Amino acid sequence: MRRQAASRIASSRHRKQIASLRLDSTKVTAGGHDSGLLTLLQNQALAVVDSSDDAIFAETLDGVIVSWNRAAERTYGYSARNIVGEPASILCPPEMHNELPPIMQKITRGKRVDHYETVRIKKDGSHIRVSVAIFPILDTRGRVLGASVLSHEISDLKKSEEYIRYLAMHDALTDLGNYAFLLDAFDAELRRSDRTGRPFAILLLDVNRLKEINDTDGHLVGTRVLCRLAAILKRTCRSIDTAARYGGDEFAVLLIETSEAVASRVAQRITDILVEDDESPSFTVSVGIAVYPQHGYTIENLLAVADRALYKNKLHENLRVRKYEGEMRNQNAPKAIDEERRHSERLLLDVALVVRGESKESKPFQEKTFTISVSAHGTLLVLETNVVLGQTLILSNPQTQDEVEGRVVRFGSPYGGLAQVGIEFAQPSPEFWPIESLPDSWRSLRN
Repeated sequence: MRRQAASRIASSRHRKQIASLRLDSTKVTAGGHDSGLLTLLQNQALAVVDSSDDAIFAETLDGVIVSWNRAAERTYGYSARNIVGEPASILCPPEMHNELPPIMQKITRGKRVDHYETVRIKKDGSHIRVSVAIFPILDTRGRVLGASVLSHEISDLKKSEEYIRYLAMHDALTDLGNYAFLLDAFDAELRRSDRTGRPFAILLLDVNRLKEINDTDGHLVGTRVLCRLAAILKRTCRSIDTAARYGGDEFAVLLIETSEAVASRVAQRITDILVEDDESPSFTVSVGIAVYPQHGYTIENLLAVADRALYKNKLHENLRVRKYEGEMRNQNAPKAIDEERRHSERLLLDVALVVRGESKESKPFQEKTFTISVSAHGTLLVLETNVVLGQTLILSNPQTQDEVEGRVVRFGSPYGGLAQVGIEFAQPSPEFWPIESLPDSWRSLRN
């Protein structure tokens, strides 16, 4: 019955009516012209349709296909013989059938449907992306007889666009997300966490002593180190987490619905995998952790907290390595005369302090900071404020409620906008530090 109906719709009379539509649309009318010329123009219009690179077919108002050009055969895989008389819905995936009725309602009212992107099914069952435009077919009295459907496959174009978008959001070396990808994930997780009230955590990771690896083993090996870490992050993260490389030797992991304790275990698992990795050269990472909303309410605040924690851990790691290397070099060297005074046993200890004094610009300042290492005679800490050698500073320990006076005796290498500052106490002050069991070298210095 469908094929009989299609045959009637596609009869000579309707073909002439459709051709009249094409002629009307180009402002050509039959009035005053020779009928032979009109027939020629009609045939030319049909030839244009058949030779078009766009898939073009006509369908009745109830969705039965009545014409099918050669490009449609190439696009969808059906020959005109096989498809004419079949419902146009055969080209539409089942889950998208609901898009057809509103379109036909618009066509019935004489309205056109401009280009929109959708998915269609080929004869072999494969899905393709197409751009579709639909126009009403009118007779000479303006009545709607059916619809003319123009479609153009854009699967390759969409793949190219998707690939370009992927490259814009991913690191070419490690295939992890890049900084822009991380910020997008961060923003989405902030909104989700505000809705659910559940925390999330951010890990910042930095490869320790990568420059030494590059200098010793070559940049190809250094690049391989970055890829090895990226592979570990991919294995460690869940599918809902986000791992990213956002610059140089810096990586980040966004952990969804994760507390600080769980984030610490993830960080430990990453470092454990690195220890067990047999590939040479071995390397370590420093990690900083921040948790929302505990450590901040904005992306900038959380990244700053995590970066500060990363910086502390990196400094501690560098000091540990330097201390070990120094012990190896100097284990048989004679002791310096002033070693007991200036170099009582140093401990890698992170203590929150408040430092006050005058800046290099002679302006009073008070700054909260933390120590990198401590001894009975002083400390190595970080300061954002500029100070000068020899000046006196007051250090306050909120835990012990003690204060000591010290002077600036040296500077270390700056990192992340902060300076490493060595402070020597005016008097030995082992009690200043919150240590239950004092090192032997400190006990004789107690007041």
